[in-house]
Amino acid sequence: DLPAAVAGLKGLTLAGVSCGFLHTVVWTRGGEVYSFGCSQYGQLGHGDQEQKLSPTRVQALAGKVVTRACCGHYHTLFCTEDDEVYSCGSGYYGQLGHAHRKDCTEPMLVTALRGYAVVGIAAGGFHTCVWTKGHQLFTFGLGIDGQLGHDENTPSPSRLEVLCGRAILGVACGESHTIVWAEGNELYSFGRGTYGQLGHGDKDGRRAPTVIKALQSKPVAGVAAGGFLSAVWTTEGELFTFGYGHAGSSGHGDEN
Repeated sequence: DLPAAVAGLKGLTLAGVSCGFLHTVVWTRGGEVYSFGCSQYGQLGHGDQEQKLSPTRVQALAGKVVTRACCGHYHTLFCTEDDEVYSCGSGYYGQLGHAHRKDCTEPMLVTALRGYAVVGIAAGGFHTCVWTKGHQLFTFGLGIDGQLGHDENTPSPSRLEVLCGRAILGVACGESHTIVWAEGNELYSFGRGTYGQLGHGDKDGRRAPTVIKALQSKPVAGVAAGGFLSAVWTTEGELFTFGYGHAGSSGHGDEN
């Protein structure tokens, strides 16, 4: 289909958009949040499990100024100007960070992160990453493939000790892997590596952050991750992709 403007957002000044498996979240420069799509697990944040066919404001966050949001497969994270993190949707693997594995149909404050100056949030298929100005990275949710940077699943934010003291500039989460961009242009990856999405020249998984040596000399500008694919771009205009190349998704002219 051809791109079509979303009429329900006309007149709003948008600041960002995030898409999950079957849902979309939009936030405005004024800090309002709208969501639409599937809400089977409450990932839209409207207090129910009813799908929304057009953008609907998340009333539970009215009065809060939301500065960013991110969507996993079936869960959603929100960050406010007061450095509060809220989450809703599926909590089956603990990806909401509430110390339990229950679903939440309205955004609920992640109390374990209260008091931290949050810089960024990222959501994978069933795991979540949050990083702070204090050079700390917290992970929670499904960790069976090592995507949390340690061996265990956890329903509460767990600090990744090996990266403590390193300023985190960006994080990207795939289906079951994580890419971390740290100060000094260092890139780390961990989690499932079945398709080479970790960038280490093999298809082995990693359960702890491991430096991507092939990109150590590159002036990194950003990182991104799809389901089983990773991308890194530089200030020199280069784009590096690695992982699952089905249907040409890696952009190298083949499916490898």
